[in-house]
Amino acid sequence: MKGYVRENLVRLNIEILANTVIEKIEEGSLAVSGGQQFNNAMLIWAAGVKTADFLQNLNCEKNPQGRIKVDANLKLKDNCFVIGDASYFQHQNIYLRMAVQFAIAQATTAASNVIRQIRGLPLRPFIPKDLGYLIPMANNSCCGNVLGRDMKGKTSIALHYLMSVYRAYGFRNKWGILKTLITGVGK
Repeated sequence: MKGYVRENLVRLNIEILANTVIEKIEEGSLAVSGGQQFNNAMLIWAAGVKTADFLQNLNCEKNPQGRIKVDANLKLKDNCFVIGDASYFQHQNIYLRMAVQFAIAQATTAASNVIRQIRGLPLRPFIPKDLGYLIPMANNSCCGNVLGRDMKGKTSIALHYLMSVYRAYGFRNKWGILKTLITGVGK
């Protein structure tokens, strides 16, 4: 998939500078390692993700991104649940990536477990369903992995739009996404 994304960005005339350090940013110019300088350039910085600073300062087990390690019930301690991008959750010896689908599912499980805990009922473990991911790009190209299968091309962009329709709120939003799918794929 990495090669597909790189080839598509090159088709879009986007220059990729991987493993490059920004050394200086000034009004109207940018200098990077190796002495290369850019004038009137657009900078898109994809440097990774980390949790909020206040989470970084908590005294508990975390991964390098600062995500807090939780148990099977999404708990850090007796009365503290951690979900979404802040949680570092392990399932079947694999830690979940940061993804909205997991955050939504964790919220449902954690809310249910808070109620169960108040009522003195046993907590239910969080069991994630990883349907995969899709990376849409500007020219109606898309790639990713769905249900364990690598995908790219028109089928993957159609799946991306259909998933967007599924998650959208309100008829107008759903119709707007569908209209884009119908008129935009392959252009």
